[in-house]
Amino acid sequence: GRGSPALEYDGVLISHRYDARVKRWCEIASARLKNVSRMHDGGGYGCYFNAVQTRSIVDCAASFPNLTELEFYDCEPEAVCTSLAAHVRAGRFASLKHLSVSDLIPNRDVHGDLPCLYTHVSKSAAARQRIKLAMQDLLGQVPVNIALDMLIGGHWGGLYPWLHEADDEY
Repeated sequence: GRGSPALEYDGVLISHRYDARVKRWCEIASARLKNVSRMHDGGGYGCYFNAVQTRSIVDCAASFPNLTELEFYDCEPEAVCTSLAAHVRAGRFASLKHLSVSDLIPNRDVHGDLPCLYTHVSKSAAARQRIKLAMQDLLGQVPVNIALDMLIGGHWGGLYPWLHEADDEY
């Protein structure tokens, strides 16, 4: 077989050419799926959705009133945090018991030729600072038990501790 075509990238994030496809999939999921209690972005591979795609995924998650577990692995971290915080302020995610925004991972690319958000953020203090500020806003919006779990890294290490370790602040 031919296999799947390679993803296109805009810098270190999945190309804007996929924005409409991601949005459409999210709209279909929001309209057709009911009683969703757990959702994740299907990630963990290091190919990160861009900010527009990430907002579509968060908006989709916000459409499920019974959602109790939400995990993000491959979404643009600043957009995840700002979108989640806005939805929480608007009264959504009221049933949420667990929220995880995973620490960044390198692409699983044996040849090393794929763009990598992990490398970009690791090398950019400004990028880490923007993400930290967005995450701090989110932590101030969610219930204390969720915020504490995110602060200490939850089950998988978490984004917040990783950002602080990268700046030798943890």
